[in-house]
Amino acid sequence: MYWLFTPIFLKAMSRKTREQTQVITIPSGTPAGGIQAAKITLDTSFERAEGVNIVEIAAGGLAYYRLSIQDSVGNVHTDMAHKKTYEFDPERAYKEVDIPIVDRQILVRIDLPEATTAALVFDISFKLTNRG
Repeated sequence: MYWLFTPIFLKAMSRKTREQTQVITIPSGTPAGGIQAAKITLDTSFERAEGVNIVEIAAGGLAYYRLSIQDSVGNVHTDMAHKKTYEFDPERAYKEVDIPIVDRQILVRIDLPEATTAALVFDISFKLTNRG
């Protein structure tokens, strides 16, 4: 017995959602002020990012920091907000966003209120979807 993988069958097999996670690290001794930016390329086999969350691994000696998300052409997808706005919550697994996935990078902008005394490390996860 064998399976016939036609384009229609393959499309039906394609996933509708995926979580894409990347670790972001800001080194110890990074000064306060100015915006740090991490670049992420989202999986272009999906149409949109519909959610985002972070899980902090190491706080970098900071009580808080602020994040925003924009793309490499300057479209702002989330305003600068306290890290708790993005943190994983069992009541709401993702902060809702609507980011079209096109051939450009996502910039996670990080505003540090003071210098880091240790590495700041967190996972950032995007919920990617195909609506079709």
